[in-house]
Amino acid sequence: MSLMGTPKPLQITVALPSASAQSPILRKWIYKEDEALGYRYLESREVQGKLNTLYLFSETANALLSLVNPARDFTAEEIKKWGDEAKGFTIKDNLEPNKVQDFLNRYGQIGRADDARREKFSRAFTPDGGELTAQQFAQLCDIHPRLVPNIEKFRKQNKDDWRKRILRIQWGLEIPFSWIQKDLFDLASTVRILASLEKHWESGNPIYYLKPIRSKALRAFLLASERVSVPFGKDEDYKPLDTKWSISERIIESDWEKFASNLNRFITPITRNLVSTEKRDQIALENVGIETYLIFSILQTTAQFAEKRCANPSCQRQFFNERGNKAFCSNACQVTVRVRRHRKKKKNSSAKGQKKKQTKGRKTNG
Repeated sequence: MSLMGTPKPLQITVALPSASAQSPILRKWIYKEDEALGYRYLESREVQGKLNTLYLFSETANALLSLVNPARDFTAEEIKKWGDEAKGFTIKDNLEPNKVQDFLNRYGQIGRADDARREKFSRAFTPDGGELTAQQFAQLCDIHPRLVPNIEKFRKQNKDDWRKRILRIQWGLEIPFSWIQKDLFDLASTVRILASLEKHWESGNPIYYLKPIRSKALRAFLLASERVSVPFGKDEDYKPLDTKWSISERIIESDWEKFASNLNRFITPITRNLVSTEKRDQIALENVGIETYLIFSILQTTAQFAEKRCANPSCQRQFFNERGNKAFCSNACQVTVRVRRHRKKKKNSSAKGQKKKQTKGRKTNG
């Protein structure tokens, strides 16, 4: 990483509310598709959710990493398909909708914390102050522009259903799949960044620093923010032979600002403002999902929350733990390695025994 001079350290201070982290709200979500509109979403019919207190935040964080794979380099086939422009860039594999649905139904909702995003569907917040147009809907829900005519046709022919859909999105009972996937990607990256940074405390609030100079801390931040990637089988100290990790200060600052922005939008439900009322606070708490629960729990904990790579050579999955001596991401991986070591030891003992027999036999024959 080549940087000119000695830039000022980047800093983030988070003012935490006095209350403890609320568990995420659990609702029953169903994945659905409207192929004609190119619209994918998750829907819930449960207006009132319930608190999910079954899992520790570290367990939820590990489940998140199992669902969301880190960014990776383009494969040789993908470079051949997309051209040399793909070299030097990373790619994120899309999530499988059924796995996302199972994850939300087990650990808690996601996608409701960013209320500013849902407010864009309100008449008062549309660009022209009128009803949401097909073009605006497609843009907000990440739908291909070529499907706008289909959306417009549906909007005109099914006015009641169209308005009901807009209301469900505003209320957080229908969430576009593109929102959920983006939030899961950003949440996984944000959690990894928090685990990579050294935490300091001031007046009971956590403070994070990052010096944008060549260092192990900056390397960990670039990996966590997925600016760079590490090939399978290599550790975090891997250095590419054919390229240098030369990241400009401007890009590092941009990733830091994105990190701060994600922190703010994820903890929105527990952030009180001057015009808060009891009713508004209750509505905000209904929007608490795994993003708010995880981020607030990590910010609040005084334990050493760190990310590690599984010691099972065939797994090597990243995982979080609050105990420095844990080497495996699961009991299954621990048993697998133990069995391999036992078989290897047994095989070596057998080979040594066979060699001794052969040596003894030669001496006897002589």
